[in-house]
Amino acid sequence: MQLLPVPKVKKFILCCCGLLNMILPGVGLMVASCIENNPNTFMTQFWMGLMQLMLASLIIGFIWSIVNGILMIYHALKCKKEKEEHVEAKQLRLVGRGRIM
Repeated sequence: MQLLPVPKVKKFILCCCGLLNMILPGVGLMVASCIENNPNTFMTQFWMGLMQLMLASLIIGFIWSIVNGILMIYHALKCKKEKEEHVEAKQLRLVGRGRIM
């Protein structure tokens, strides 16, 4: 279970939005939620981004946006690593069956 929702967008966009979220509190999350265009999670993520922006003056929103930005970047890098490991494992299975020389 995730504590903070991470938008499901392309990895490069997710990294850029994560950096943007750390620089401009909440803006990266709002942009990513608009790009994702998923009606089930759009409002939750957009309002979270708006709350981060509004609470930035109290430092709480700024800290929240930094944590959320780090999670967005971590999620993008983790998914990329898992995909590479999946491709490598698939190639090893094919080599073991003698299909790839």
